[in-house]
Amino acid sequence: MLDSDIRYLQKSMHSTEPGASFETALVYLQHLNGVIMLVLNGSIVMLIIRDEDHRNKHYRKYLCCLQISSLVVDTFSDFYAPIVQFHKGIFYSNSYLSNFVGAGTFMATELFLFAEVLLIYFACIYYRRGLILGRDRFFNYFGWNRRVLYIFHQVYAFVAIGTMVYYMNKSVKTAENSLPPELHWAKNRTSHVFIKPDANMIQANYIGASAAIYPAIAISFMLWQLISEVKKGMPNASSATKRYQRLAVRSLLLQGAVPGLVYIIPSFANTGLQISTTFFDLGEKFDRTAIVLSPILYIIMTKHTFANSLTLLYCSPSYRRKIITAIRGSSDTVFKLSVISQQSGILKEHQTV
Repeated sequence: MLDSDIRYLQKSMHSTEPGASFETALVYLQHLNGVIMLVLNGSIVMLIIRDEDHRNKHYRKYLCCLQISSLVVDTFSDFYAPIVQFHKGIFYSNSYLSNFVGAGTFMATELFLFAEVLLIYFACIYYRRGLILGRDRFFNYFGWNRRVLYIFHQVYAFVAIGTMVYYMNKSVKTAENSLPPELHWAKNRTSHVFIKPDANMIQANYIGASAAIYPAIAISFMLWQLISEVKKGMPNASSATKRYQRLAVRSLLLQGAVPGLVYIIPSFANTGLQISTTFFDLGEKFDRTAIVLSPILYIIMTKHTFANSLTLLYCSPSYRRKIITAIRGSSDTVFKLSVISQQSGILKEHQTV
């Protein structure tokens, strides 16, 4: 036997393939999460639509779009049920949906959808800024000028994400030809992508990071303006209006911070797993731990819509009251039905006697 064949067999013995039962559990966990989150987050959409506060008449359109776009991102991921090993650069799926949507197409679609969430969040802040700061402030557009700004953002995101996907696709095609022996099991999955940090992938990351600078600076600047204005400005507004706008700005801050942390913290953890294997030889024990930890961290990342829903409930007493009323109403209905069934049972017993 040649030395190359011996090395190949040795590497194959250290395969990072997870067990079939673990993969099945991950797929069903994501599907179950998808159904539960669809119901819970969908109920928040209904609360936004049925909000009777006249002060939210226009803003709730933005808020509803933000919730729905986030829900689409998470639900698509939950039903696609990807399994990720960041430390090995392998991304695959064995779900039913993966028979129709390739792993590369899924990743590109999620990038476009996530960019849309970011743009809608920008629009929410921009709308609130227009109400609080007034028409005479810098970078404050209304009517068709505002629509042109939103269209520019859509084109900007489409070009940036499209360029990223172009380089990512080139990288994936090249990486597939150099798939390590310990990852050959991924070829038996319905759909997979091997991500390798080559020149094309580095270029894609550079484009994505550069494109994110503008919205990040703009959002941070506008939030800083809003915080400063509600604290020191609004001299002509009533105390009730000031309190309402202060709560609205706090809600916007938390809607960015809380779901952002749900996404950023697992992302940093997975990045740490990936980088650690580059600089250190950590052995099989680390691989076994990372095989379990990495996909779970990814699942947590896809729950930022639920975090946004909790934030909305925390910042909106009216939403909380409506949910409490609905729960009490359903429990009262169940109690009345149980009483009626008991009474009917007693009547039947008397009739038989």
